[in-house]
Amino acid sequence: MEVYKKVEVWKKVCGDNIAKTLLDNIVELTNGKWYSVLCVNSRGESFKKYVIEVPNAGSSDVSGSDSSDT
Repeated sequence: MEVYKKVEVWKKVCGDNIAKTLLDNIVELTNGKWYSVLCVNSRGESFKKYVIEVPNAGSSDVSGSDSSDT
């Protein structure tokens, strides 16, 4: 029984690290940023959301963008 609990903890920690690595890779590719938000619904249940913000494609601060491509 103890081993099962350790495996569950390991899976959660490993999954969180994989998710953060993937988010880091996405924002690196898109020149964006990510953050997490802790949400609570009307029943008092809490959960985490990941938000990825990327610059507007028409914005001049995106590397490699060309404003003449409209």
